[in-house]
Amino acid sequence: MSSAFQNTFCERCESTNDLAKILAEEGSPSGTWVGAKMQTAGRGRQGRVWISLPGNLNVSVIQRIPDKKLWTWVPLVVGLTIAEFLKALLASNRVSATIRLKWPNDVYVDGKKIAGILCEGFSRGPQSFLIVGIGINCMQKPTQTDIPAIALQDLVKGHAGDNLSPENLWKRLHPLIQENIDSLIQFGANAVRARYEKFLIYRRGDEIRGGKFHSIGASGELIVDGPQGLVSIYSEE
Repeated sequence: MSSAFQNTFCERCESTNDLAKILAEEGSPSGTWVGAKMQTAGRGRQGRVWISLPGNLNVSVIQRIPDKKLWTWVPLVVGLTIAEFLKALLASNRVSATIRLKWPNDVYVDGKKIAGILCEGFSRGPQSFLIVGIGINCMQKPTQTDIPAIALQDLVKGHAGDNLSPENLWKRLHPLIQENIDSLIQFGANAVRARYEKFLIYRRGDEIRGGKFHSIGASGELIVDGPQGLVSIYSEE
């Protein structure tokens, strides 16, 4: 029975996003989540494979946001929350590191990927919902990837360690995500835009997509100053 997976970590599943979708279709409220100690068919954006290793965080959350204009901001808000959380966590362990957000859905520490986000939207009239999949390298980093990766364990090793278990980290991270999502719903993108740009890997004037980075737009898109003027980019390459 799918309700058995509600707000808990199962041992193994193909995809937490798929389980969360079932829960949402059964009427589970916004903020309901499902985690797995191991995914056998985890996925990222554009059909990419997400490598799920033991000891890492794999979790998906249902978000019911009536204003669909805000949906494009959700991966940015979740990424921002993870970045702020990791900054505080590493500081508490006396670890100095540079945390950056790669638009629209990746979190990097010292130039290496530590977390990714996959948002999938489903239109069901008044029952429409988003599933927000979150993966964080807690204890292990994947090695056979095109992008260099890093795990929290690599960063805090030798320091007064926090409990880096996925369950403990999620217990602390989940309410922060809900708080920022609620702020997005109540106050709109302006509640988070400046905070997001503070962590963004691009700085104004940086070369990107055949132009120079300008800003984050009203829908969470990249605004690039190109040869023909300002251009909005809504998806990653």
